[in-house]
Amino acid sequence: MTAIVVVSTSGIETARRIATDLNAPLHGRPDGTDVPVANFGDHLRRLFVEGAPIVFVGALGALVRLLAPVGEALPYYALFGWAPGAGLGPGDR
Repeated sequence: MTAIVVVSTSGIETARRIATDLNAPLHGRPDGTDVPVANFGDHLRRLFVEGAPIVFVGALGALVRLLAPVGEALPYYALFGWAPGAGLGPGDR
């Protein structure tokens, strides 16, 4: 199942909308998450190694740094980043 992971309260509303649309659990530290996360690095790496699809609501650079320790151990992985106004999402045409 897809894991929606939110890092901070500034992204909680976006993460909740995504979680609702995908009918997926919301992982994170802010109040109101379905799966409380004490250590983001360990949690994200475990999800990633298990092959769980991850939607990360936070800074892309932080995600890359958190996953870097396990990236070389896997034969293939895809990373996709999006930001409002990047021309990749609805309304960005």
